[in-house]
Amino acid sequence: MRIDDIDALLATVQFSSLNQAAEYLGITQSAITRRLQRLEQTLNVTLLERQTRPLTLTAAGHRVYEQCLSIKRETKKLYGLLDPEAEPHGILRLGVPQSVAEIALQPALTALRQQFPALRPQVTCGWSGLLQKAP
Repeated sequence: MRIDDIDALLATVQFSSLNQAAEYLGITQSAITRRLQRLEQTLNVTLLERQTRPLTLTAAGHRVYEQCLSIKRETKKLYGLLDPEAEPHGILRLGVPQSVAEIALQPALTALRQQFPALRPQVTCGWSGLLQKAP
């Protein structure tokens, strides 16, 4: 089983069309068909009802599709673990009491920015009651 075959199945189900799946993946319709056939042969099942339009999954196809989604998610996680560029990114919201902010926050934020430049800290300072209500 190849990831390309899994991608072909996922795209075909997403678009319910071999043509649209092929266009999405940047390959020909015949390449999509070959990948689906290879996956069916490998698993010894029929995945799609080809007589219906739009294309639909068989009962076995539904089970395989769910597993393929899981495989794809796990593959993305694996690449994230192995990719040194995959680091924390996005917004990091911090709620800290004013006294902590005055004493320790600036050096901690500086170190955080140096280690994880893709993180964007948003700091809310105040009393604990106010911080509990902050978005």
